Amino acid sequence: MPQKSTGRLARYIPTVQLFSARLVLFHQKMAEKVGLTGTEFKCFRLLEQLGPLSMTALSREVGLKVGTVSGLIDKLEATGFVVRQRDETDKRRLVLVACPEASARASSLYEEHGEAMAALLETYSEAEFNLLLTFLTDIGNVLARTASTASEELIPERSSAP
Repeated sequence: MPQKSTGRLARYIPTVQLFSARLVLFHQKMAEKVGLTGTEFKCFRLLEQLGPLSMTALSREVGLKVGTVSGLIDKLEATGFVVRQRDETDKRRLVLVACPEASARASSLYEEHGEAMAALLETYSEAEFNLLLTFLTDIGNVLARTASTASEELIPERSSAP
């Protein structure tokens, strides 16, 4: 097992905190342009990438209670971002599907940003680029696992006692 490097973690933390803050604020601005909150917009973008998903699966993915996600989906459905459809494999179940028109509209927000990112990515070698993709995939998986357990750990169950 590799030895932990506290020096790397100490260098990583401030860099990732600044990156994270800037990324969250950037996506919040994108969400505002289409009339959504950051969380609503990110739930929609997750459905684009991972969907169709059941309400329960999306809830697990984002680390929010099903009732909270249900409210988000109600708004996304009312604003034309998401539709509920019968699951192809189990007709009794509903799944959430991102609307293609809304996906096109959301993607258009990123055109200028995409051009800048394409230029930046071309400055990396193929090996460096593959390492970046591996790192982002790995850290995304760690974040998803953390998010799915965070609400369970932080929100105590209600007592049935009066």
